[in-house]
Amino acid sequence: MAISLNNESMDNALKPITDANETILAKTWGTINYTPKLNSYRVDSSKSSIGFQNIYAYVALSNTHIKIITLHSLDTTRTTGLFNIPLSDITASKIHKGILKSHLQLEFNQEKIKILWLNSSTISEFKNQKSNVEAFCDFFHHV
Repeated sequence: MAISLNNESMDNALKPITDANETILAKTWGTINYTPKLNSYRVDSSKSSIGFQNIYAYVALSNTHIKIITLHSLDTTRTTGLFNIPLSDITASKIHKGILKSHLQLEFNQEKIKILWLNSSTISEFKNQKSNVEAFCDFFHHV
C-alpha cells in the first residue's frame, strides 16, 4: 500500500473546519489512539468507524483549537472523521521528544489521547514535518 499523505491534501481537509479568524500554527501527519470521548468534538456528520489504535491522521494546531482529521487506513485520501478540540478544554499534556519519534499525550474531558509522530517524513510528501512537530511540543510544554 502506498501512503499518499501530502500538504495539499491536508490543506484541503483543514478548510471546512478552520474559521477565517483562526491561524494555523503547525500542521503534521501522525497516528492517534482513539478514545470515545473524542466524538464529543466531532464536527462532521459522518458516522464512519475510525478504528481505535494507530489511526492515520492530519493534526493541526491553531491559535484556538487542535484539529484532527482521521484518515482511512487503506485509502489515506479518504477522511473518516473531523474533530475540533478547543485549547481551553485541554487540562494537561505530556511530551516525549525523541530523535526518530515524538509523541504528545493530551488530557481533556477526563480522557487522554496520544498523538505519535515520526520526526522526519520519509514516507510522505509532507514538508517541514520536524519543525511542525517541534512547534506542537513547544506549544504544549507549558500546559
